[in-house]
Amino acid sequence: MKKILFLLLFILIYTVHVSHLHSQNSMLYFLDNVPARNKLNPAFIPDSKWHLDMFFLPDLHTEVGNNAFSVKDIIFNKDGRAVTALHTSQDIERFYQRVRNVNSFNTNLDLNLLSFGVSGNKDDYFTFDASIRVLGRAFLPRDLFKLALYGTPEETGDNIFNLTKTGVETSVYSEIGFGYSRRLNEAWTVGGKFKYLMGYASIHSINRRMNLNINQEAWTMDSDAEIFGSVPLDYQTKENKNIDFSSFSPWATDEYMKLLRSPAGVGMAVDLGTTWQPFDPLTVSASLTDLGFIRWKKNLVQGGMNGSYEYTGVEYNKGDSINWEKIGNELENAFQFGSSAGNPFSQRLTANMLIGAEYSIQNNHISFGALSRTMMLSSHISQEITFAANFRPTDWFNAHLTYSFLNGGGNTLGLGTKFRYGPFQTYIMTDYFPFRQAKLITGDNGQTINVPYSSRRINIQIGTVLTFGKKQELNVD
Repeated sequence: MKKILFLLLFILIYTVHVSHLHSQNSMLYFLDNVPARNKLNPAFIPDSKWHLDMFFLPDLHTEVGNNAFSVKDIIFNKDGRAVTALHTSQDIERFYQRVRNVNSFNTNLDLNLLSFGVSGNKDDYFTFDASIRVLGRAFLPRDLFKLALYGTPEETGDNIFNLTKTGVETSVYSEIGFGYSRRLNEAWTVGGKFKYLMGYASIHSINRRMNLNINQEAWTMDSDAEIFGSVPLDYQTKENKNIDFSSFSPWATDEYMKLLRSPAGVGMAVDLGTTWQPFDPLTVSASLTDLGFIRWKKNLVQGGMNGSYEYTGVEYNKGDSINWEKIGNELENAFQFGSSAGNPFSQRLTANMLIGAEYSIQNNHISFGALSRTMMLSSHISQEITFAANFRPTDWFNAHLTYSFLNGGGNTLGLGTKFRYGPFQTYIMTDYFPFRQAKLITGDNGQTINVPYSSRRINIQIGTVLTFGKKQELNVD
């Protein structure tokens, strides 16, 4: 069980690609005149008359991470081999202290397909965007780790574990956005964007209550939880009408092409933003993004566990002898995960609130900024604060450095650059640069691999866009 737990953690932290934590790098907020930062605040207007970004130009953002663990908390070199934090030579309590009340594992992929913008006049800017997004989150409560790490310490009494914060949110969808920005006067700029959403796959959980009571006689789950899904896969059902998860198989290619033309869900979202320049060197800005939802109506599956369910005949001896396979089978039967046709469901997007400020010196060749980012997740609210130093020595080269405080502790450095050559703008950035690398011993012959040892998250955003013309100065009446 311990090996399985740590293999799962390692995969979730570094290799799974199903959250996003957020859809764009925070550093992008300070890349002035890059059209893509309009996705973070629709009031940002680039200095070009028009821009074009198509799928054959690289423009994507990807991220994977969690809010609790890095590799250094899980894997160590010991006597010429890599061992986990649960090895007999390690202190389990040291690892358990890293576990948070709600441990979130997140992945995200945002791929731009087409975007362009055009200046209506000196004060207006119109934008169009089309992109594919893959988002995923899993939430694991602290008591789940307590059960896995310590078992049931009260051998003669009841052991109660609160698993209510357990949850999952995943979705695959495309969005088409129409935006408008306007400079009202020398101080104020406003902007908004309407986004039409087309959904292809989703899993959405609602967990109102889930408590596990364990004693020597039985394991009893008292719960009020549901899972909804829109799953573009073939599957079989068992005699009890539950889905046989081992029977999942992909559709034929033409069926997926039909799904693209006739999505399983549709929805809408809006972005709102404003900027305020009280005096020349200082700009204050704020935005709300991804205020919306998707309504899923096709390829529906649904599961629920309501009331109490007792797991009988579970063998338990202190250590690793718990019959996890039997528990898993009984849990699957209890959850009643069936293909109940109908019951469409709504899934809201993760809204973001951003509040930023930037102070420029030396004619904007250098600026310093701060950004507060609040992510409104389904189970809790997550906060991140970023400070930025921006260097713009020439028109063709900019460099950016950020320092972020992550929700619940921890901090990280970010690096980014922007190049301009003719009509081309190219940028590359990461909010979580893995400065510290470590060699982990992977084999008996001393083979090693380099891994980012201290990072909880890794992300990267790259893009190339064509920009043309130069906007004239603001028309002041």
